[in-house]
Amino acid sequence: MEMPNYDGLIEKWKINLIISRAKRCGFKPHELPDALQEAVLVVIEFEYDPDHAEGATERTALVPIIDNRLRKMKRADKRYRMHVER
Repeated sequence: MEMPNYDGLIEKWKINLIISRAKRCGFKPHELPDALQEAVLVVIEFEYDPDHAEGATERTALVPIIDNRLRKMKRADKRYRMHVER
């Protein structure tokens, strides 16, 4: 499956972080482009402020934000499947 190209929009390490977190959350290879698309939106909206980060790096601050979005996607998919099965 070909991944979307976000060159110039977001740094490559953030894309790699999203992909690794999605794999850890249980997304299958064919689901990765959708997960990436959703998570990129929250990463773009996120504004890292080192003055208020209390020592956390940008990567450390992004991990829970990405994980929350991915969990919401998994939960929504599960609810939809349960709805269809009913």
